[in-house]
Amino acid sequence: MLYLLKKVWKYAESDRYRLIICYGLHVLSIGGKLLQPFAFGMAINVLQEQGINHLGPVYRWLGIYVLGFFTFQICHHTGRYFEVTTALRNQKRFNHRLYLKLCSLSMQWHSDHHSGDIVNRIKGGGEALKDFSVNQSKYMDLILSSIVPILVFTRMNMGITIITVSLISINLTIIMKMNKRIEGILGDIHEYYHGLAAKLTDYAMNVVTIITLKLKKQTDKQLNHMYEEYYIQQMREFRINQPRCFLIAFGGILTEVVVIVFYLLSQTSSGEAFLIGNLVMLITYFREMSHSIFELVSNFYDTLNWKTAIASTDIILDEPSYESYNANEKLGPWHSIRIEHIAFQYGAEGSNITWHDVTLEAGKKIAIVGSSGSGKSTILHLLASLYEADATAIWVDDKKYTNLNAIHHDMGLISQESEIFDDTVLHNITFGLDVDQHVLEEVMVIAALDQVIKDLPDGIHTSIKEKGINLSGGQKQRLALARGLYFAQNKRILLLDEITSNVDVVNEAHMMTHIMKAYRDRCIICSIHRLHLLELFDEVLVMNEGSIVDRGSFQELVRREGCFQTLWETYQLETK
Repeated sequence: MLYLLKKVWKYAESDRYRLIICYGLHVLSIGGKLLQPFAFGMAINVLQEQGINHLGPVYRWLGIYVLGFFTFQICHHTGRYFEVTTALRNQKRFNHRLYLKLCSLSMQWHSDHHSGDIVNRIKGGGEALKDFSVNQSKYMDLILSSIVPILVFTRMNMGITIITVSLISINLTIIMKMNKRIEGILGDIHEYYHGLAAKLTDYAMNVVTIITLKLKKQTDKQLNHMYEEYYIQQMREFRINQPRCFLIAFGGILTEVVVIVFYLLSQTSSGEAFLIGNLVMLITYFREMSHSIFELVSNFYDTLNWKTAIASTDIILDEPSYESYNANEKLGPWHSIRIEHIAFQYGAEGSNITWHDVTLEAGKKIAIVGSSGSGKSTILHLLASLYEADATAIWVDDKKYTNLNAIHHDMGLISQESEIFDDTVLHNITFGLDVDQHVLEEVMVIAALDQVIKDLPDGIHTSIKEKGINLSGGQKQRLALARGLYFAQNKRILLLDEITSNVDVVNEAHMMTHIMKAYRDRCIICSIHRLHLLELFDEVLVMNEGSIVDRGSFQELVRREGCFQTLWETYQLETK
């Protein structure tokens, strides 16, 4: 619970004063509630001792009883306002921090972690923080209601206190050992559930493929298999938890009976007057204490689940941010950038990517060609700082840099992946930012998206379903291109990664010629697979197995024997 309290305090930030007010009000409310059994018992004692002819003291104690009620009601509900509002804001700040952190992690990290698993961790962690924050008053009540009765017992009879503390300690020791066993199992349960949620998300997001390939039975079988593993972990916990619940309840009733019998015997042997009010107080406080301890131990389940859910997001929060995303260095005017050397390797045994002696200049158009898997997309991702190169040496005019941070802000990558969001066409392009109408219209023309919009029922305000399921592959790619160009207005180097791979030849020619014209003052590096476009470029870089194996203009390469000539001949055969 201490872990959860630290998290609540951490994420409260500017609302910490609300927490302090909340805690203060709840202490007062719990004090009012615990005052009631004492006041009621004292009223009975006074009535027993002084009879019905002296009711004044009885009324005073009953007045204190009513005061305790109103103290609880007023302070509790006022405190709940501060508690709930802080809890909701804590959840917002938690999700906000995780989202920003997620956006600061390297592309390699994202490649290694399933999005469904990550979404489930963030959602579960945020809900857990909110749920505990909302229930703080409950735990304060349970803790104080477990402690205050002990103080009352001490006032009544020290023997009762000793017996109560001893028996409860024995019971709690046994329960805590069982809790320790459950704690490890709950961690496994959460991990199995994250895996199940990730797989379910994967299938749900690719349901069109599953339907068209008739994979319903196979995918359902895999989900059932994963659920069976999850079920096994749940039953491991169940077999420990049920005896645990019995021991908690049995320990409570055993202690209650022993305490009452001891009190009755001690009163009999002492020869003092037997006050019924004291017995009422004893039973009421003991049951309050017993109930609170039972609830605390039972709610260990909830607190441990919340702790596990919040801790499961540590794989995001503990990961170092990718420094290139946070690079503040911005270049001033430059004439040329010479890439002396870039090296990158996928994992310990992955393929190597190396680039050397490539010069970037304003207005220069560079094409990258090569067979599938030659490293075209990877090098563009490296230049865009989505991956961190293992070794880098670049010259910006006459100044040398050993990383790509300096040119990060000048790079604008438009990927071949057509990621579409469940919103309108306009929002997919501008993301709800203030619209520059001139730029918007220009990029839609360049991407040939204006033709698509004309056929949509609500034009640019037409809602697109998740993943663009109601658009063709080419239409999605044109939309993604328009978005990329819209946000690349201040970029001096455009990185285009097979942006027309799903577009027909007519629209492809339209898009590429318009890009070259509209961005004639920019340096453009474009990976392409349709080689008839190469005459639009000043230089062609031929890649094979991660390295540049040839370079030159299209006319030079087509006359030269080598890797490009093989690519060109293959391409001509495929297009005939």
